[in-house]
Amino acid sequence: MNREKLNQILLIDDDEPVNFLHEMIIKSSKLTDAKIEIKMLAQQGLDFLKKQIIDEDEPLLIFLDINMPRMNGWEFLDEFESMPSELVDNTIVVMLTTSLNPDDKSRGEKHPAVKKFMTKPLTKDGFQNVLEEFFPN
Repeated sequence: MNREKLNQILLIDDDEPVNFLHEMIIKSSKLTDAKIEIKMLAQQGLDFLKKQIIDEDEPLLIFLDINMPRMNGWEFLDEFESMPSELVDNTIVVMLTTSLNPDDKSRGEKHPAVKKFMTKPLTKDGFQNVLEEFFPN
């Protein structure tokens, strides 16, 4: 999937220090000037995406945690997939998790909306690899 420019990154994770770390890694990498949006709950991420549809300023890269309160990453993906196809088709979802459960990795790799499954925390090299794979321009 070739993109000319990554406009926005959405971090969805209930762990505030992890979000802070990931934001710093992305910013300090100087690999993109994409806007970074952080949501602590999966439902907040969905609400943000619904607003983006109206604004026509869709985020193109989502880093999603699996284990969150109220709505987990899998439930987020179920809701996400029911959104307009232009948004779903033009968004790269990367699952970032501390889960050591091989079933989670297998499920993530088989899920149509998940383009990559990675272990937290995000690293500069990991972020660079995601950009090279999905946003080569």
